[in-house]
Amino acid sequence: MVATDGQAPLFSAMARTASRNRRVGESMWSYLESSAFPGDDRVRDQLDRMVSALPFENRGDVVSRLKDSDDRRVKDTVSELVVHQGLLEVGWTDIEVEPTTPDGKTDYRLSSIGLHLEVTRIGESGPEHGDRQRKYQVLQELNQLDCGRFSLLATLHSGANMPSVKRVRRDVEGWLASLDPLVERAKLESNPSTYAVPSARLGFDDWTVDLEAHPLAPGAASETIISTIVERFSSGPVTVESIRNALSKKRHQHRRLGEPLVVVLDVSNGMASSATIADALYGARPLMGWDRPVDANALWSTPERSGCQPSTTPQSPQIVGVLVVDHIHITGLEAIEATYWLPPGVSSSVLQGPWSTARWVAGQNYGADIDIMAGASRYFVAFS
Repeated sequence: MVATDGQAPLFSAMARTASRNRRVGESMWSYLESSAFPGDDRVRDQLDRMVSALPFENRGDVVSRLKDSDDRRVKDTVSELVVHQGLLEVGWTDIEVEPTTPDGKTDYRLSSIGLHLEVTRIGESGPEHGDRQRKYQVLQELNQLDCGRFSLLATLHSGANMPSVKRVRRDVEGWLASLDPLVERAKLESNPSTYAVPSARLGFDDWTVDLEAHPLAPGAASETIISTIVERFSSGPVTVESIRNALSKKRHQHRRLGEPLVVVLDVSNGMASSATIADALYGARPLMGWDRPVDANALWSTPERSGCQPSTTPQSPQIVGVLVVDHIHITGLEAIEATYWLPPGVSSSVLQGPWSTARWVAGQNYGADIDIMAGASRYFVAFS
């Protein structure tokens, strides 16, 4: 574990014996702190190393956010850490963390060139996140159940409001109490192929919980924690609209920023194609090749793609680059990719070092089409 300047590391230096999957509702930090799974030690070291690379005065807040039970807050923090580490690895040492601006703070500023960076994740909507957090609150209460001699499976179907978790727990306990585990186990052993697992659907306001109680074998250990199945959360494709909305939000958030801005888009939670990113930044190509392109909403409009001339009206802040980061996953940080998108015909003086110009050839490099870039510069790096 890494620790410098007398500050304790993010994770404890201790022997770990827990070999289990992460529990529903458990914070990522709590899981990693106890996990003995192969590979999790490497994740702990990577996160500790990135935290220790921050200025001392910024580490406490970052550690607090990494320990949060809200996964979205944790992922936001990891994205920011990855960008900071990437800037260090390409040679920047004058990185200001959370510099003050007329509108608040940005994430980073390269002081020698007066360039700000703002990190944002796209691919999960606010309603989806709120739905997930409401479910986790209910699940944390259900996880306290003593399931007796049953292995309990539950599927939550959430509504718009939060039910009384005490009522949910009381009703589930009441249903379990109505079952006889010895009788159910005897039924299962006498005819496994036709055995019907006891099930119920309980309603709580506009929520429902589907339950199955599987009787345990006589020698099996009791399960004090509920085994829970949660509805899958969609991580659909990153769209032109979601990219433009993220850029517009950052521009509005820092509308009085007098220095140039690079917006960092973490698309790890969705599926982002190079064609979609190019459409968002340079202009959406028409669906049919013979249609006239008309798209006035591109960040850096190019006439051949959008049918519109680039705006000559100065905008504040001036977005001079978009860094798209992908494959940031807390349980594996080795495959992170970053692509730096620039206005057409502009070369980068910001991100040098191991960055290299991508060469797009039809049928290669993720099957990208050679006209995707419309003459724009593009850079690629893999963080080690």
